[in-house]
Amino acid sequence: MPLVIEAIEKYGRESAFSLLRDGEKLCQTDETLDWLFGELRNDFNFETIDDDNYCCAVALVISYADTDLLAKRWNELENLPAFPVELRGPVAERLEMGSWGVERGWEAMEALGRAMMKKGGFSQNDDRRADRIIECLAQYPDERGDFTMALLRREYPGKGNEVMDWLYQHIVRLAGEMRLKEAIPVLAQLLGGDDELASDEALMALCKIGGDEVVDAVTARWGNADDDLRFAIAEILEHIHTDRSVERCRQWLEIDEEFDVQIALGNALMSHFCLDAIESVRLLVNDEEEDMYPDQFDLRYRLIAVSTIMGVTFPEYDEWHDEAIASNWGRGDRQRSRLRDAFRMDPVAGDSGNGKPK
Repeated sequence: MPLVIEAIEKYGRESAFSLLRDGEKLCQTDETLDWLFGELRNDFNFETIDDDNYCCAVALVISYADTDLLAKRWNELENLPAFPVELRGPVAERLEMGSWGVERGWEAMEALGRAMMKKGGFSQNDDRRADRIIECLAQYPDERGDFTMALLRREYPGKGNEVMDWLYQHIVRLAGEMRLKEAIPVLAQLLGGDDELASDEALMALCKIGGDEVVDAVTARWGNADDDLRFAIAEILEHIHTDRSVERCRQWLEIDEEFDVQIALGNALMSHFCLDAIESVRLLVNDEEEDMYPDQFDLRYRLIAVSTIMGVTFPEYDEWHDEAIASNWGRGDRQRSRLRDAFRMDPVAGDSGNGKPK
């Protein structure tokens, strides 16, 4: 986070939005919270989307900070006038859940499942509340790891298992947050399955668990995988930074004939800052611009960013770098919507056929 702060102060708050959104994933300290709180004491014109979004982005970074850090500064946070009202309740609940025991956490999870089942779908706010409950339960892998594994295998205790079906995607997410290595084979088999929600959650859970055991598990599925599954596996390897992960990506990039999968493998190799892959990735994005797909442009921008950091050049480097700067790295001048609106809306996913268990 200190580097994010340094970049914002050096290059200005006008271009800080994307940096701050990534900052949500970083660890915070008392010192970085001092800076973030200080930002929300500035004067803002909330009529403008840029000012409003900047405040919301700063507030979200604060919201995801360690609960022990936030708890001791709750009174200070409550008195920040620019902290969005839409986030105050969720942050307060997250801090409260941090002190819950495992039994109360499971009761809350089951109650959420019954509520979703009753209304036939789940909303964005339901999903965010599930995240907070999962964060609470993830503190207890020793006490509830075996129980979570049983639920992951759909070995439900007692009767009335429909609630557990509604909660299944959240059980998958919990296995990842608990870092349950024994869940790796089950999660790997969920990838590309008929339950798209569980498949998506399994992908993220495997990224969370990480390590070569995950690399080996997804490698075992590569040979018989369709294009979509190979794309998903490449996305997982993008987030697992081991030599074996890099080796698999380089091996598959040489032999895979599906262009979308090649692009995904190129992104994975750039995430590893793999010097030996620079030339292979350059060839993937060295088409005439009018013939390029959006994903190719994204990979080209990533190649330029990685090459700049690593001090690598190639014949097209200067031209592509200038184009990246001119296009704001592909973002252009597009208008953003208000970030806080996403926390006001509460659409039920089930209304459009999503959010229901398979």
